[in-house]
Amino acid sequence: MSKDIIKISEDNTVNAGQESYDKRDLLEKILYQPDCNLNQVNLILANLSHIELINANLEGVYLSGANLNHANMSYANLNKANLSGADLSNSNLTNSFFEDANLSSANFCFANLVNAKLANSNLSSSDLSHANLAGTDFQDANLSGSKFVSANLEYAALKNVYLWNANISDACLIGTNLSDAYMHSVKLNGANLTNAILHRVKLSDGKLRDTNLINADLSDAQLVGANLTNANLTEANLAGANLTKANLTNANLRNTKIDQRTKIDSKWRTIWELLNHQFHGKNLRDMNFAGADIEGVDLRNFDLTNLNLNGTQVKNTLFGCNEGIDCQMKINLKLRGAIVED
Repeated sequence: MSKDIIKISEDNTVNAGQESYDKRDLLEKILYQPDCNLNQVNLILANLSHIELINANLEGVYLSGANLNHANMSYANLNKANLSGADLSNSNLTNSFFEDANLSSANFCFANLVNAKLANSNLSSSDLSHANLAGTDFQDANLSGSKFVSANLEYAALKNVYLWNANISDACLIGTNLSDAYMHSVKLNGANLTNAILHRVKLSDGKLRDTNLINADLSDAQLVGANLTNANLTEANLAGANLTKANLTNANLRNTKIDQRTKIDSKWRTIWELLNHQFHGKNLRDMNFAGADIEGVDLRNFDLTNLNLNGTQVKNTLFGCNEGIDCQMKINLKLRGAIVED
């Protein structure tokens, strides 16, 4: 079918004809046709910026590459529509419907999609940076390679989504449900995931530097090789999680829930035990605490012979009567904020 569709027949289907209207006029005329079959409407590359389509029924419409920036489509029905490569930046899409839609490579930067429904949609390689996505439903959507940089995803539903290689850095995901999501190699650096649900999430090789995971549910999550440098895991649930070869440099493991099923390198399990009063004995000989956060831990009377404390956070950590600590080490520890009893 030609992309220039301008004639509406008596049976309310749209047919190709002579070019006499621009596509904005066409769309507005279509909206007044009862029971119009929009599956046949082709508005590819149409310039519809700033258009008002509140509560419009655009199910199945073809808007690939269309310019819809600053459009108002709140409460609009765009289920099964094709908006691949479309520009919806700065648009108002609150409470709109995009279920089963093709939104691949679309631009949603700074758009408002609060409480929108995008379940089972294709958003691969789309850009939703700085968008307001609070309460938005993305369940079962394809979000591979998409960007959510600095987006607001507070309490959004992303259960079972496909997020391979997506960039969600510096985004707000407070209370967001990401259960069973596939997030291999996802960038979450600087993101806020406080109270987020990441049960059974697949986050191997994920980038979570400086991420806030306070009280997050990461039970049974796959975090193999993940970078959690400077991550705050206070009160997080890591029961049954797999953190083999994960980087937990300077991560906060205080009050983090770890059980016998949790797979974590011995270094970090020992750090967790010390921080949470689970360590038995006084022997830390030959251990490697480089880059660990042990601030405030009481290490008095421990055997610290050959203990590696390079780059270890030791502010307010208590030392005293320790084997393996010489005068030079004591001076160094004091300079780093440790409390050293002579």
